[in-house]
Amino acid sequence: MSTGAAAAPAEDTVLVGHSIGAVNVLRFLEQYDVASGVFAGVVLVSTSVHEVGYELLAEFFEREFDWPRIRAAARQFRALTAIDDPVNAPNPLEHIDVLVRELGATALVLPDGGHLGAYPEDHIALPEASCLVLDILT
Repeated sequence: MSTGAAAAPAEDTVLVGHSIGAVNVLRFLEQYDVASGVFAGVVLVSTSVHEVGYELLAEFFEREFDWPRIRAAARQFRALTAIDDPVNAPNPLEHIDVLVRELGATALVLPDGGHLGAYPEDHIALPEASCLVLDILT
C-alpha cells in the first residue's frame, strides 16, 4: 500500500540501527547497490562486530563483514556505545575500535547507559543518537 509519499533519496537518508538491528544495517549495506546512490550516513548504536555469546544470534556473525563494501555505501559513519554495555562485555571499546578502524566511524562513548535502551533501566530517550543523525545531515 502506498501512502503517496516518496522515499527520500539515499544521499538524504541516515540509516540507524541498535544492537542486532545495527548488524542488520551492516549486512544490508554489504548487499546494497551503490548505483542507487550512497547514503548520507549510518548511526550504529550498541553494535557488536562479532559473536558475543548469544547462541540465538550467532548466525549473524558466521561470516566476516565486507568492510570495504559497507564503507562505500555511506558517506559517514557514527558509532555510539556505553562503556558499561553488558552485551558487548567484557570490552565494549573493542567493538567501537573495529567500527572506527574499518569504517572510519566517529565514536561517541558514554560513561554509562548499559545497552542503551535494551532494558528498562537503560536510556528510554537517546538524544545522543539524534545528535549524531543531525550531525551527519548538516
